[in-house]
Amino acid sequence: MYTYDVIVCSHEGVDFIEEQLRSILSQTIKPHKIIVSDDSVSPETIIKAKDVLNNDLDIDYLIIKGPQEGVTSNFLSAFKYSCSDFLFFSDQDDIWECNKVEFFFQLVKGEQINEKLLIFSDASLIDECGNKIAGSFIKKQGLRVEILSDDSIQLENCIQGAACCINSHLRELINQAIESLDSQTIIMHDWLIAMIARYSSYIIYTDEKLLNYRIHRNNQIGYIGIYRKIINFICSPQRFCLKINDYLIQRNAILNFLLTNEYITKDTLTNPNLSKLQRYKRVIFRLLMYINKT
Repeated sequence: MYTYDVIVCSHEGVDFIEEQLRSILSQTIKPHKIIVSDDSVSPETIIKAKDVLNNDLDIDYLIIKGPQEGVTSNFLSAFKYSCSDFLFFSDQDDIWECNKVEFFFQLVKGEQINEKLLIFSDASLIDECGNKIAGSFIKKQGLRVEILSDDSIQLENCIQGAACCINSHLRELINQAIESLDSQTIIMHDWLIAMIARYSSYIIYTDEKLLNYRIHRNNQIGYIGIYRKIINFICSPQRFCLKINDYLIQRNAILNFLLTNEYITKDTLTNPNLSKLQRYKRVIFRLLMYINKT
């Protein structure tokens, strides 16, 4: 059976991290190592994490001080500490289903383990008290997995970091990207993973809900409903266009890395197929591409 590590990123997460760590330790296949990267100012989160992890003598764990530059940098800075067959990602406040890892591993077929591989799933949404409030993160967020079939992942992400894992071959390529790219150009770690995987790896998706994603007032990132997205666009189209420009900066940085390493051709960079992308995003993207050329 495969080995795996888990990166748990925390930031003042004392209220929820014990429940999340216990759900990881309760997996039907135990992790090789749990890497807690903590961005907190106060020590309470680390104290709580150590209390939980010290009670399981079979698990190796590492607690590191995060860079305190936001959640994306926190995750990316912890990649280099993983050395197992697979790497999973965990927020501090979610709850894994006990068979999450086992289910993922059962999806791996034949020689896929010897190639670069990304696996991701759907998730349920729960409130602060653990009560289920929605059955599908993918549907509630308005995400569309089909954007992985063309180049639309360049401008829109559909993979939730807390619901995915990568194998060691893909991890090494992403480590190269982390070393090469300016971290300020990366909007989210899961989008970086998704874009690199789209052009280099096997990708497996399951609609099983193997994660309970917690919604609460102190979420650092995460859920924004589709209707809220529409309202935000109507209220501030200029801000939305600036956000698309940030997407464009990230896109160009990642694609240039992939081009340099011969995973894509120049045509993917200059003439992407965006047929699965929402039409208004395609229009804005083409406009910004034109402006940047001129």
